[in-house]
Amino acid sequence: MKKIIVMIQPFAMTQKVEGYENGHKFASVNSTVSNIPNDIFGIITTDGHYEDFSKITIVGPKKFTEKIVQKIKEKEMATYNKNNLEIEVF
Repeated sequence: MKKIIVMIQPFAMTQKVEGYENGHKFASVNSTVSNIPNDIFGIITTDGHYEDFSKITIVGPKKFTEKIVQKIKEKEMATYNKNNLEIEVF
């Protein structure tokens, strides 16, 4: 299965959103905090197979990650009418 990893650095202008499959990075996008949900689903859409993605891992301060997780869930529901992605926060 494929997964997406996001590292949140609060004072950095851009954040890395990366897609992995079997430990190999296949996508990397520089994103702003406000655009992270769009860039996550951009990677999924470019890959073309929503069902192949099982997990999103977000690493960063809780203050930032809570809002991002909510926006990801909203976008997933609006786009796919599902909430299948497991989102883990560290």
